[in-house]
Amino acid sequence: MRFRIFIAFFGCLLFVSSGCGGGASYEVSGSISGRVSLKDGSVPGEGLVNLYAPVTGVSAQANLDSEGNFSLKQIPVGEYQVSVTPPPQLPPGAPSAGSNQSTSKIPPKYYNASTSGLLVTVKPGENSLNLHLE
Repeated sequence: MRFRIFIAFFGCLLFVSSGCGGGASYEVSGSISGRVSLKDGSVPGEGLVNLYAPVTGVSAQANLDSEGNFSLKQIPVGEYQVSVTPPPQLPPGAPSAGSNQSTSKIPPKYYNASTSGLLVTVKPGENSLNLHLE
């Protein structure tokens, strides 16, 4: 009798749990790549490209390479505000690993997505975004 109760309980547990989450996500996404350049045509060196979708709260970030290139993969489709920032500042006394905001060539207006004036719409598949910072 106990064995039948155990089997019945286990069967119900399997039946109930089979419909719960854990499945694959099928959110439509795209990738985005591009290059950041400055007014004089040079590249800013180290930095970050930041995407923020105010409607959904989704954000993404990519490092700039030495040529000003960046790439992001699997970004949910939608409209994003864009900012370009220097790498984070190191705490006082930390060994230097590169540039920071005080030595960055990136104009400060681009540090914040709400003041940069930069927008991008990510569509399914591959997207390109070349940013020329004035």
